[in-house]
Parts: sequence; structure tokens; C-alpha cells
Amino acid sequence: MKRFSTGWALYFEALRSNRRLFAEAMVALTLINLFGFVSPLAFCVIIDKVVPSQAMSTLALIGLGLAAIALFELVFGAVRQRLLADIRRRMDHELG
Repeated sequence: MKRFSTGWALYFEALRSNRRLFAEAMVALTLINLFGFVSPLAFCVIIDKVVPSQAMSTLALIGLGLAAIALFELVFGAVRQRLLADIRRRMDHELG
């Protein structure tokens, strides 16, 4: 006889069946957070090292790096949103 799950057990079964997608979303979230930590550190380097020494080539390089980080944040944010939407759609299908 098959046992039917109800309540939280059914919800956790749906979560368990989508754990690969959750892992991918967590990787994207971790990368977004790491890139978020890099930006303030880059500004500290600019203020502490680059501005007093007037190293414009270094300032340009750091600026390009910050632009690249902003682009990666945008891409990984979109990937994370897509993964979470897919998880939500699959769970709605399983639970509905």
C-alpha cells in the first residue's frame, strides 16, 4: 500500500526531487555574493593606493575590472532567477 504524504512532508519531497537545481541556484547566489564583496574592496584600493599616487593606468584597469564584475553579477542574477523560476514551476506541478 502506498503511503500518501501530506503537509510539510509533501513539500520536502518536492524540494528533495529538485535538489540539483537548488544546488545550481546556490552556486549562482554564492558567486553573486562574492562579486558583491569585491566591489567595496576595489573602492578601498582606489582611495588608498591609486588616488594618492595618481596612477591613472591602474585606475583604468580597476575600472574595467569593476565593469566586468557588474556584468557577471547581472548574468549570474539572471541565471539564479531562471533557476528559481524553474524550481517553482516544477514544484507547482508536483504539488498541484
